[in-house]
Amino acid sequence: MSKLYCNYKNGIVFIIFLLLIFLVSFLLYAEQCLAQEQGKGWVSLQVEDELSADFYQVYKSLSSPEDFTLIGKLMTVFLKEKGKGYLITPLGKGVFKIRSRKTVRPGSKMFIQSMDRQGFNFKGDFILKKIFTFNTDAIIDVKYLIKGDRFKYLARISYNAPALVEGIDKTFRFFTGKNFVAYKMLNFVDRFHFVLKRLSEINLSEWEQIANDKENLSNLIFPVSFSEKEKDKIEKIIMGDGF
Repeated sequence: MSKLYCNYKNGIVFIIFLLLIFLVSFLLYAEQCLAQEQGKGWVSLQVEDELSADFYQVYKSLSSPEDFTLIGKLMTVFLKEKGKGYLITPLGKGVFKIRSRKTVRPGSKMFIQSMDRQGFNFKGDFILKKIFTFNTDAIIDVKYLIKGDRFKYLARISYNAPALVEGIDKTFRFFTGKNFVAYKMLNFVDRFHFVLKRLSEINLSEWEQIANDKENLSNLIFPVSFSEKEKDKIEKIIMGDGF
């Protein structure tokens, strides 16, 4: 009986070993394919939904490319409870480095093609990670619309989808019903809307507490500090002077 159990145990270990070899081989093959395949086709997804007027009042005051770094800081602060955050660093006029906690990896860049009160258009050169790391180009185009008494946004996500990225999408869609890359890009848009809506809900006292709590700001996913100019800008928005 003991000998039979040992043989059974050894068999299980051997199967696990074979599975690990298969997984490593697959990942190496996939990365090789990705290096050889440069995107030939593009995938697009369009989403339309309603927003609050409060969000738009804040957005109007933060609708300049110069505000993008501040927006990244606000997203990191207000997404703390969700375990999310974005590190956005300027590289030049309209060009920014961007990374998130897990998916958007260092080396990713965003290029602001346009950003005004009517919406924004970002082009991204993203390094994403899902099991392994891969590159994809993406365009995030968002328009804000007033339809009757309702305020809406129309988001169009387009991204480069070489064979391997398409394979990742199909696998992710099989389990979740969503395309991986589009889902992550829309996550950014949704979180952007959530954070600016959250900013519209706080009062001046709450903002001062947030902006001056150095211990909390230094312990976020990405440490944050606000300049006096940034603090003043947010204070004006909260008081209604920034609109």
